[in-house]
Amino acid sequence: MVYELIHAIPAQIHLLIVLVFGAGLLIWAFGHRLLRPMMVLGGAVAGSGIGLVASGYLPESIDFWIPIVAGAAVFGLIAIAAYRMVMAWSLALVLAVVCPLGYYTYTELSGQFDGQPGEPLEDAELVLNLGEDAKESGEESEGFDLEDLRKSTEKAKELLADILDPDEENAEDSDGDDEPLIPDTWRLKMRETIATLGDTVSTHWKDAPSSQKLGVVIAGLAGLLGGLAAGILVPSASSAIVTSFAGALMMLTSGMWLATRFDVPIDMIRPESATGSLTWWLSLSVVGLIFQFVLSGKKSKSKSSSSSSKSQSTESSD
Repeated sequence: MVYELIHAIPAQIHLLIVLVFGAGLLIWAFGHRLLRPMMVLGGAVAGSGIGLVASGYLPESIDFWIPIVAGAAVFGLIAIAAYRMVMAWSLALVLAVVCPLGYYTYTELSGQFDGQPGEPLEDAELVLNLGEDAKESGEESEGFDLEDLRKSTEKAKELLADILDPDEENAEDSDGDDEPLIPDTWRLKMRETIATLGDTVSTHWKDAPSSQKLGVVIAGLAGLLGGLAAGILVPSASSAIVTSFAGALMMLTSGMWLATRFDVPIDMIRPESATGSLTWWLSLSVVGLIFQFVLSGKKSKSKSSSSSSKSQSTESSD
């Protein structure tokens, strides 16, 4: 379904996906150095826009550039002051998602909850064999297969859709022709794909054991509270964590999208399950985090060595 959706989407969107991949790579590798300047720049741009609007309501004796510069300066300072709090909430939201997903991925890969109640049943176990119960009560009845129930449900949904929106397939164009208007195929496929993904997530959650669900909830709360504390105490490290996870997500989704669109042979590394996708994301995020920390460490060492060399040259001159 995803393959059909990607190939049905207009080519202009694929160009946007290329830009998303490039932005994700930049954020993944250098995000902690770019985040604060980007916040200040965004605040300054927003403030200058507000100042431009305000200049239309000020007396003509005041030059129009004065409120623009003042707005840029004020909102830039606000962005600098709010950087620590923004990092705290950003890291809290990221860890509130990453921690439960990481815990779920670990338990699925390690098989920690295998055999516990709540696991998905096989299709053969989902057959509602009512015939045996009927025999015990002295009555005769035929077995009821879940597949029949699914087919009946799908037919009912189609009939209900025709009743609620009868003109969707029978609409006529503005010229009065009898040919029906065909809706964009990629839009319909996108709706179907999103619905399928939602059903998959819901099914995985319902089928998970209660102890695993409790662990996921606790991990989410711990990530939220820990992210708030770490974001306030160490905003620089928090920006590295946030950007590494965000950049990895952008790179993976856009990279898989482009590989699928242009039929790149990546079947050997393509994740075949939700657990595999989470493993790829978490692993790539950790690599980006290590890269950012190593890069920042090298720069700090170069700064310290240059400052020490300057101090030694000053002492020697004295």
